[in-house]
Amino acid sequence: KHFGRFARTTLLDTVFAIIQRLIEKRQDETVTRLKWLIKLEHRPYTQNHHYLSSYRDKYLSKYRGERRKKNKAREEPGRAGSPVNSNRAPTPDMFPSLDSFMQSPQTMNSPLQGPRGAFPSRGTPMRSNSTPLMPQRTGMPPQQQQQQQQQQPPPQQQPMMQQPQQQAQPNIENLLSQLSAAGYPVKSHSDLERLFASDPYEEVMVVMAEVRAYWQVAFKRIIDILPLAIDEDFLCGLEQETMDTLMEGLGMVGADNSARAAEFLAEDPEIVEQRDQLAAKLARVEDVFGRLSKFKS
Repeated sequence: KHFGRFARTTLLDTVFAIIQRLIEKRQDETVTRLKWLIKLEHRPYTQNHHYLSSYRDKYLSKYRGERRKKNKAREEPGRAGSPVNSNRAPTPDMFPSLDSFMQSPQTMNSPLQGPRGAFPSRGTPMRSNSTPLMPQRTGMPPQQQQQQQQQQPPPQQQPMMQQPQQQAQPNIENLLSQLSAAGYPVKSHSDLERLFASDPYEEVMVVMAEVRAYWQVAFKRIIDILPLAIDEDFLCGLEQETMDTLMEGLGMVGADNSARAAEFLAEDPEIVEQRDQLAAKLARVEDVFGRLSKFKS
């Protein structure tokens, strides 16, 4: 559109070649700058320690919570709401040894144990509140009696089941205030994680939290610096260098700049010839009109 009058000259082709070389130059410099910025990310570094520490504590608390949930589900597979893996193959750690079974509180309190953990003699009477070894005759089949005994909760757990669910959840604010009054440096819910016993995978979770926190810091930094570098080196650089590059490429800064400008701005010879013919016809018409005006007068 802008170069329609100079289609027969080399102005359009020269300007296009100059702008194309400038774009390639700015593109190469921008790519070099981006590679340099990416190279800086090969070595972990940040001065934003507050942001890094905050996200480290956040993800560490999250990983510890997930770890406790998994351990709780593994230790209590029969509890309501806990996932039970029925397809898991039996392992030796599922079955207690004889020593651990005999020394367990349930076995020590059993009526089969004596004062020193030995079985009672033949003449020793059993306690009256002991559980009978043989099922009582209640008129029900043995399978229904066993199911009914399994459905009934132990006596020590019945008062706990009758309590409302709201009382089972402690008030976090009161707990924090009581711990703070007792001298524990607990100020938030995340600080409660430090009160639990150490986990064998604690170091692994710390490494996971640090890596995830640094990734959070790094990607927040790079998603801003890379577009900023593209905008500064390519777009702004192209805008700033276009005029000077065109003037130098077209030869408008030398001594013969007038001749070069006339060459680039030269019109199409056919248009020049057609304009000359029209100008000659106009001159003849004006001459005839002048003569006719004199003849009438």
